[in-house]
Amino acid sequence: MHKIEMFNVGNGDSALVTLDNGRMLMVDFCDTVAAEDADDPRIHLSKRMREILVAKNRSDVDVFAITHLDRDHIAGATDFFHLDHAAKYQGAGRIKIKTLWVPAGVLIEGDLGEEAKILQAEARYRLRVGQGIRVFSRPEALRQWCASNGIDFEARCSLMTDAGRCAPEFSLANDEMEAFIHSPLARRLNASGESVLIDRNPNCLVFQARFSVSGATTDVLFTGDMTAEGWADIVGATKEHGKEERLAWDLHAVGHHCSYKSIGPDKGDDETTPTAEVSWLFDQGRNRGYIISSSEPIPVKGSAEDKDDQPPHREAAAFYKRVASNIGGKFLVTMEHPTHVKPKPMIFEITRAGVKMATLASVSASVASTPVGRAGQV
Repeated sequence: MHKIEMFNVGNGDSALVTLDNGRMLMVDFCDTVAAEDADDPRIHLSKRMREILVAKNRSDVDVFAITHLDRDHIAGATDFFHLDHAAKYQGAGRIKIKTLWVPAGVLIEGDLGEEAKILQAEARYRLRVGQGIRVFSRPEALRQWCASNGIDFEARCSLMTDAGRCAPEFSLANDEMEAFIHSPLARRLNASGESVLIDRNPNCLVFQARFSVSGATTDVLFTGDMTAEGWADIVGATKEHGKEERLAWDLHAVGHHCSYKSIGPDKGDDETTPTAEVSWLFDQGRNRGYIISSSEPIPVKGSAEDKDDQPPHREAAAFYKRVASNIGGKFLVTMEHPTHVKPKPMIFEITRAGVKMATLASVSASVASTPVGRAGQV
């Protein structure tokens, strides 16, 4: 059985995929909670991840995927992970990353916050030494950056994967999972090879995780902060290449914390109207599929939160709820599950019967029966 754990981190993204063979894929990392703050409903992610890894007798993850460098997708990562490029980010208790996944923009963009700069330095170091990294898309801007920094671009191409292909770190044959890359698209990043300003959202990492268990296929979309404009390009390219099934989904982690901008250009009064491409995308949902918003609770109409420009937007939530209802599925919010007062991580199990949410009772039983590793192993 494969498992996906989606963490209650507020308006942020953090998910852990644990495969039946024990391999682990972490998608984004957002930990902004102080360990001593018991009243904060958000999870203390570093603590929870260490508990998971100790229980598995591990001190590393196979892949850490950064969808983009916005703070709500990387906060706390430089304190949690072992980073190869500098000794100050190494030492006891830090979690090692076997392979770092980044969109090409992570390597070449400028005007970054401090934590983003540190992770950029790590990605650049790994590309420079030629190991432990997977870069998605290879735009001309990246070629120019490599030339400016004395890096043989052609010699590093084996570390790069374009949209429309599967990342080689996972395979259906060995892992019962593969990751088909939808974004970034190289043409969106063809700027100067110098550090540039990049609109991260439409250039974020988007992929379909396809699971095949005893011949049964389950598809999960990880979408970062993808915008409606970006979806137009993705849907167009997918249709152009006749790969529409690569946008099918049984579980869709929607973009940008339930922002209307991931659906259409206007918020709307009570429901955001999708662009044609976004409408088509959500028509690809399978029967009883899940739509997940990694966000704060959906605001009530007329409330102070409802008047805030920041997501989540109730108008976007209304669209997602309608889609879920049409397929007999569920729209769920990380900071509302099981209640908005005491949210818990969402855990989904993937078997030959498809994807289903684990009950709190089964999760508790699984944790209780998991052998705990020896102290000091993480």
